[in-house]
Amino acid sequence: MSLLFGKSSELKADRGFTGRSRLKTLISNYTISLKALPAFSANREDLESGNKILLPSTILTDLSGFHLPHPMIFNLQNIMIGNSTNVGVLEFTSKAKECILPNWLFEQLGLDYEGEVYLTLLQDVSKGKTMKLQPYKTEFLELPDPKAVLEKQFANYACLTVGDMITVKVSEEKSFLLNVLEVSPKSQNDCICVIDTDIELDITRALDYVEKPKPKQPVFEAVNLDSDEEEKEEISVKKEMNANGEIVAVVQE
Repeated sequence: MSLLFGKSSELKADRGFTGRSRLKTLISNYTISLKALPAFSANREDLESGNKILLPSTILTDLSGFHLPHPMIFNLQNIMIGNSTNVGVLEFTSKAKECILPNWLFEQLGLDYEGEVYLTLLQDVSKGKTMKLQPYKTEFLELPDPKAVLEKQFANYACLTVGDMITVKVSEEKSFLLNVLEVSPKSQNDCICVIDTDIELDITRALDYVEKPKPKQPVFEAVNLDSDEEEKEEISVKKEMNANGEIVAVVQE
């Protein structure tokens, strides 16, 4: 199955060139700590459909004057317990020193309210070529067109990372969970960009899959065609001679 992911909106910034070596050093080492808040606290439920977050505009100020990767993808790590994943940016509109995350992502990282995260700008995240997903329920595979459902959902994603548990919403009342098992090309951070790329998709058996028992094969027994006949009695014959010297047969049972 092949999915074509949509284009992202370009983020504007002053990107004056100041030298390749300085650019590489800045991008590979740009890490800051922020307080993380769930989307419901900012009335931004629109974030729930993907993995793009809100960041403060001060980050653009920090990075102004440099050529930035497009799209910008960040590693997000819970400082307390180490859980991490990779995310994109929807807007630079959050308050200073704060970031707003989708509720599902906030829970996945195991964050407390206003818990601290490390935000690191990633460099050279490759465009995805293949991806393997595993739904939690077989019901997802029974949808009329699971490919169309995923294509619509992933339009709200900037990247996908091995180990992510994503939520695919098909209606107001119905959603499905899927695990990201594999991506390629492989990289140190197990992350691929899903913007402007054609991805071959493999969906494995669901976690709740139960193999149906095989139908019993009919059992054929050998039949003795003589079994219905009455058992023949054993007969013995004794020869004797009569008074005239003739041989007679005397039958004994």
